[in-house]
Amino acid sequence: MAGNAAPTMRRAAPAKRLASATRSVAQFTRLPDSAAIAIGVHMTPPVRPNPATQTDATEALREHWDTRARASTSDLDRVDTSARSQRWRFDMFARFNSVADASVLDVGCGVGDFYAYLRAEFPSATYDGVDISSAMIERARSLHPGANFSATDVLAARPKRRWDFVVAFGVHNVQLPGAETLLWDLLTRQFELCDVAAHVSLLTDRFGGFGPTALPWDPAEVLRRAFALTPYVSLRHDYLPHDFSLTLYREPLADRSPPWATSRAGVPGSAMLSDEVVG
Repeated sequence: MAGNAAPTMRRAAPAKRLASATRSVAQFTRLPDSAAIAIGVHMTPPVRPNPATQTDATEALREHWDTRARASTSDLDRVDTSARSQRWRFDMFARFNSVADASVLDVGCGVGDFYAYLRAEFPSATYDGVDISSAMIERARSLHPGANFSATDVLAARPKRRWDFVVAFGVHNVQLPGAETLLWDLLTRQFELCDVAAHVSLLTDRFGGFGPTALPWDPAEVLRRAFALTPYVSLRHDYLPHDFSLTLYREPLADRSPPWATSRAGVPGSAMLSDEVVG
């Protein structure tokens, strides 16, 4: 489950080991609402949300996940997913993004499943997890005592730093009041806080087998709205029958080093087409 920075801010140097991450999510601090927010050269300033509507949505979200965290008897039930779905969501993000040595903010971290995944697969990544549910954070800390977790509403807080990737897996899968407002507000905030990309996984309305409380989304409409933040958007709709994901990048692929851009000789980027070839 779950849940604006200076344009010249430099990326933080990644730590060498996940377990030795020293930047705590306690770095979140409030700024005045009038503080200037720089949101990137390609990003169109969104319409400011109605504070009352946003508060209603976040409180509904907090109550839902607090209740679920306390009432459920298994961690998968607490975050309302399956091991198969979680693994595929994490794998598809990691496969197409350079996660090793990157800094990651996990919004709506739940019980810390993505932290466990990174620790096993990419231990050099640095991780911070935030969730609006204090009950979820309590459980995450008990499962992963060495990780950085914070009961934080990223829509109401302002961090003192940014992360390479800001991700949200399965945060918007439940029908709650103000869910649509929450999706766009949170995705906008994710993009504001990232240096490389913001990533979100959602349920797709192309699948017809959901229960009555599930909240599927129209991928075409989500993609259309994402283009208001950046023209560099990747949508994947092929990894699970009921899921899709969007990754919003600050730069085009040609200006990044994707994880597969390595030749057999091990030289990063040498497998990509040269400028002479592509013109």
